[in-house]
Order: sequence, then structure tokens, then C-alpha cells
Amino acid sequence: YDFGLFIFFLLYNLYLVRLGFAENVIGYVSSALTAGRLVGSIPAALAMERFGIRKTLFASFLAVAADCGLRAWATTTPLLLTLAFIGGLAWSAWAVAFSPAIAQLTSERNRTLGFSLMFARGIAMGIVAGFLGGRFPEWLVQTGLASSPLVSYRLALWAGSVMVLLSLWPLASLQLEAVSAGNYRVAMPTPALRRLLGV
Repeated sequence: YDFGLFIFFLLYNLYLVRLGFAENVIGYVSSALTAGRLVGSIPAALAMERFGIRKTLFASFLAVAADCGLRAWATTTPLLLTLAFIGGLAWSAWAVAFSPAIAQLTSERNRTLGFSLMFARGIAMGIVAGFLGGRFPEWLVQTGLASSPLVSYRLALWAGSVMVLLSLWPLASLQLEAVSAGNYRVAMPTPALRRLLGV
């Protein structure tokens, strides 16, 4: 999942530049993606309570893969912005589910190690994806699989989308339960939490 997304986001802005979009449009697209992630955070948590973490992530990964594929195909500003926002909505589930998923898959004894390994894996994926992804479009042109640099970028973006889709295979084998809402009421964050949010 991370490997495919690292490749996609490494190349996507460069792809938009090759399409002829100005920097302000690229900024709008980035903002639309971030806005989608913000708006989708609370619904993602509610979905995990209702359907469970695994089903929510399954739907999220599927939607992210499809959205990335469509974003590599879209060439008009309104469609780019719409797909970026939708992608942010779908992507938000992973950010929300990350901690409870690790908590369920580990014990108190090895939970710290579990979080450390997941963060280290993400960093390692970024290193490898950056190294390979930066060479992927050129390789596609040199091997004749792409007829032009623009097409090579589009094919590379689609390859990243396929890698995201392949993450459904290991996800399907995980046993993750629903997140129990419990009996609680909405309350203002504690002073300690507000300080942490400001870090």
C-alpha cells in the first residue's frame, strides 16, 4: 500500500507539470486532497465502529486504488480537484485505523515494537519507492513500453495504483475486530491533549 502510494505521489505532480498545469492548480489539487482527508476522518472512525477495521480498510484501499487510477487519466481541473478530494476521503481511513489496528494485532508486551516496525517499514518503503519510482518512467520509455515521456508517467502512476490494489491480499488475512464505541459523551480535549495537538 505505502509503496504504491509513494510512487504515485512522487510522480503525480511531475505528471501534472508535463500536462501543462500551473503551480497554482497543483496547489489546489494538493489542498483538495488534504481537505478530503480532514473531512473523512470522523466518518472513517464511525465506519470502523459499524463495519470493523478490516472491512473499512478493504473498502478504503479499493477506493484509493481506483481513485489513483482515475487521477492518472483525468486532464481537466474540475475533475482533478474532485478526484483529489474523493481520494482524500478514502485515504483518511488508513490514518484513523493505523493505531487501533496495531493495538489489536499486538500485545501490551510488544506493542511499542509493533508501532516502531510499522513506522520503520513506512520509511523504508519511501526510500525504495523514491529510488525506483524516479527511474520508472525513463525505464518505460527505454524499453519501448511507453511511446512518450507523458505516457510513461501515466503508466507509472497506474502501476502505483495496481500496487495499492495488491495490498488487499495481505489485508484479507488479518483478523481485525470492530472498534467499540462504548458509553461515552463528547467532551472538550484535556489540557494535556491540547498541548500534544500543538506539537
